[in-house]
Amino acid sequence: MILRLFFLFLLVYSLIAQGAEPLIRVGMTEGGHEKEHTQVFDETRDALIKKFGKENVSFDLIHVNQLVSKIFSGEVNFFISTTGLSRRLQADGARDLVTLTSKRFPNPNLSYGSVFLTRKDSRISSIADMQEKVLVGNRPLGFYGYVVPIGEIARHGYKPKDFFSKEIFLDSGSHNVLASLLRGEGDVATVPSCFLEDNYPEDHPFRKDLKPINVLESKPCVRSTPAYPNWAFSSSPGASPEVARDVLKTLLDMPTDSKGYRWSIATNFSGTDQLYKDLKEGMYIILNEWSLKTFFKEYKHWFFSLTVLLICLAGYSALLNYLVRKKTRQLQRSIKHQQVLQKRSRDSEAKFESLQKLGIIGQMSSMIAHELRQPLSTLRLYAQGLQRKLERGEWSIEQSSEVLSKIVTQAERAEQIVQSVRNYAKSKRSEKQEICLTEIVNNALYAFKQSGRFRRNVIVSIAEDIRLFANPMEFELAILNLLRNSADSLASLNHKDPKIELAVRRNGDFAEIEVKDNGVKVSEADLQAAVVPLRSNKENGLGIGLSLVNNIMENHGGSLVLHARKEGGVTAVLSLRILER
Repeated sequence: MILRLFFLFLLVYSLIAQGAEPLIRVGMTEGGHEKEHTQVFDETRDALIKKFGKENVSFDLIHVNQLVSKIFSGEVNFFISTTGLSRRLQADGARDLVTLTSKRFPNPNLSYGSVFLTRKDSRISSIADMQEKVLVGNRPLGFYGYVVPIGEIARHGYKPKDFFSKEIFLDSGSHNVLASLLRGEGDVATVPSCFLEDNYPEDHPFRKDLKPINVLESKPCVRSTPAYPNWAFSSSPGASPEVARDVLKTLLDMPTDSKGYRWSIATNFSGTDQLYKDLKEGMYIILNEWSLKTFFKEYKHWFFSLTVLLICLAGYSALLNYLVRKKTRQLQRSIKHQQVLQKRSRDSEAKFESLQKLGIIGQMSSMIAHELRQPLSTLRLYAQGLQRKLERGEWSIEQSSEVLSKIVTQAERAEQIVQSVRNYAKSKRSEKQEICLTEIVNNALYAFKQSGRFRRNVIVSIAEDIRLFANPMEFELAILNLLRNSADSLASLNHKDPKIELAVRRNGDFAEIEVKDNGVKVSEADLQAAVVPLRSNKENGLGIGLSLVNNIMENHGGSLVLHARKEGGVTAVLSLRILER
């Protein structure tokens, strides 16, 4: 009797408890993408009431933020939501039981996505263009309204957290999101796919004045992202397995309603799971926690690249050290070889300097012999003339004084020649002064006439009186040597009508002294050889004259140019800069 009373008490208590709290407590998020969703949800509630009794079933419309807390607290043991929310809570024990299908989306694995929208007058036309812009959305936990769009941004290689300059969440429905976009409060808006097509005609401002971005599909609705499973009926972590089994059977036994909706089973959530993995949300939120393993997994490509780089650097360093050692040995051998060559070069230079000194001594001797020839000959002639007068008794003080004066002049000239040759041998700069070119030319002509080498008169043309900065003795010597060369050339030819012409003229900033004759024909090679010291085409020549002239002109910063004349003879031109006052 007592045992029967105890069981009766338990039965009454359970009935009281059931009356206090329904067996099936369903929480449902606000919204639904199609107008007909309301009908299928009502039919779902009716089917559960028919199965479990009205007192054992409750349906409540709950904000998504409150719904999550009620799921964890056990206040609801079943919930209807987007598949995204169900998969997000899977790591905490939630389990999607069935997924909605329709005539428009018969495959429960692929139904809705999201669409990016902007104003038609905006220049934004791609995901890249949306960067650093202002986003308007409904709520941050909205799967199709926010999670799917930022997942698409991540799929394009961007970091969603830093992508937009600002994110505005209205939490008042997709209609207000679009209205805010049209008012210019944001640059880009995100709403679930099919929201525009199901709620507004084509001439509505939301469809007429807005344009989609990154369109992947246009039918049956415009979509900017991949498609994900439809809405799901899920169990909470604390739901009874037996009750969940009966609920699942009840929902699957429901017939397709008049609008074509029914509950089915989705078999592929890989897209949704990958989305949360990319965002490190939901069951993948652990990826945000730092560990050596996750750090290596996240940056394994960088680790691999760094390892390869270090190996390459180590190899390069080893190769570089080997090459440095090799090049060092080669350099040491080269230095030793260079030292040997330098010693040989110094020895060769010493021998060359010795030979050069001998050559200079010979050249000096030849130059002295060449240049002293005329004054000494003149001295000899004056002395012989004076001697004959004494022998014939034709002595007079006036004549003797004149002859002796000329002898002194020629002796002084000989001394100047010796000094000039010494300066040439020592490579000393001659003393220069302002000179009158006409005077120098006349002195050279007088000395040339006194030498008796040319019996005719030199044809002289002096355009103007020109002033130069030069050594008068050396410049006179240069002109005299050119006149001598012309005379010697004509003498060797026995010309019937020998001519020597001397012209002085101005050519820009330079004075030119031209000496030409109608002597023998010569080649350009002969002219080039004529300025080489110690080389001469004359029978008794020493090869000094033109070499000395060239040296004098170079020391004065001038030039000597020789030209062979077609009709025979040579034109020699001395050129020197005019003294500017």
